[in-house]
Amino acid sequence: MRIGGWPILGQPLRMLVIALSLFPAIQAQTVFAQSGTAGIPANAQEKRYGDGWECTIGFRRDADACVEIEVPDNAFATGRSYGSGWECAHGFQREDETCKAIYVPQDAYLNSRGDDWRCSRRYERVDDGCEPITAPENGYLIEGYGGATVECDWGYKLEQGLCTQVQVPENARLTDRYSEYGWVCLRGFRATEDSCEAVAIPENAYLAEDVFSIGWKCERGFRALSDACETIDLPERAHLNRVGDGWDCNRPYTRVQGECVIK
Repeated sequence: MRIGGWPILGQPLRMLVIALSLFPAIQAQTVFAQSGTAGIPANAQEKRYGDGWECTIGFRRDADACVEIEVPDNAFATGRSYGSGWECAHGFQREDETCKAIYVPQDAYLNSRGDDWRCSRRYERVDDGCEPITAPENGYLIEGYGGATVECDWGYKLEQGLCTQVQVPENARLTDRYSEYGWVCLRGFRATEDSCEAVAIPENAYLAEDVFSIGWKCERGFRALSDACETIDLPERAHLNRVGDGWDCNRPYTRVQGECVIK
């Protein structure tokens, strides 16, 4: 006889049947619990990515345990698995296994990282202090990333902390303050030690002022040879190159020992 789909059984037997039907779910929950938090030591947590566990900030793995990192005063734990595991706080620097306050001298301030100091405007770092920068006569101060530096007025150059007047030779003119000598030769002249001499331009050449020339360049179809320009002899089936100081073979010919041939 059945009641509601169940056979009429004794109470103990019916409880046994119910327990057996729930066994798979209980077993799955047990396995899940073992794979989740079981085996994780104190002061540790599951890794966000991948399997296993990692120590929490302030602790470091030692075999299968997490041991506390000894963080000195005025320091903080980094949470990194490498290095000492701690760094000094803002305004302190490491000295052996401690963090010592950074000494900031007069006319100085802590940098933005808090691990060193910089001199204030118009001061420069000298040993463990800051000394004022004084502009010499005919000079002035400019501010840069590394602090203030001295620059000289137009017509003067910096030499041993002083601004001395630039001696401009004949056929030369003053140039900007970044020039080594403070002057450059006029067009048609080139520098030789402390003077400017006229550029001797050979036949079939013209005046050139770029830094790669000797003051002149050969016309197209000529090449420089010592102090002269020689004519470029074109072999058969060849043409002047893009610059005009040599030649290339016409397509489909190939250059072989001064001639253009088909391979």
